[in-house]
Amino acid sequence: MFGIGIDPGYEFCGVARMELASRKIVSYLTIETPRADELPQRLRRVYSALQDEITKPGVVAVGYENPLRTSAGKAKRHQTNTSSLILQRVVGYIEAICWNADIAMHSFEPQEVKKAVLGKGNADADKARVQHMVKVITGFFMGEHEADATATVYALAHRLAFEARLAHLHS
Repeated sequence: MFGIGIDPGYEFCGVARMELASRKIVSYLTIETPRADELPQRLRRVYSALQDEITKPGVVAVGYENPLRTSAGKAKRHQTNTSSLILQRVVGYIEAICWNADIAMHSFEPQEVKKAVLGKGNADADKARVQHMVKVITGFFMGEHEADATATVYALAHRLAFEARLAHLHS
C-alpha cells in the first residue's frame, strides 16, 4: 500500500510516493509547467500528472500541504491574491481526483509538514532545513518541492499510524 505526499503548485508541484509499511520513498518528482504556457494549459498539465500519480495501483491515501489553512483548520481570509486562488484550484484537483478514485485524503498545515521531519513546525523552519532532513531520513537529495512532498507523505504516515492506533484502542 502506498501513500502520496503533494506540495501543490501550478508552476512547480512536488509529489512523493511512499510504501507505507516500510516508510520507504519509492519515487518522487516535480511537475513543472512552462511560464510561457497559458494558465489553462498549465493547470491541465498539473491535473493530468496528478491524476496519473494518485490513481496508480496501490495508492490508499494522499496527503497534501494546504498553505491556506490556519491552526484552527479554517482558510486564511487575508490570502485572496490571484496566486493563492490558483493554488486552491490545484488543491481542488487533488481532492476531486481522490474523491473520484475513492482514496483517503488528508490536508496538512505547513507547520504540520515541517514538524514531521524537523520535530518542530515553527515559521523559522526554512525549506533548506526541510531539504536537509529529508536527505538525512531518505538518503536522497531532492529539490525543494520534492522535499516538501516527501515531508508531507511522512506527516501522512504519522497520521495514519496514529489513527490506526486509536482504532485499535477503541476496538
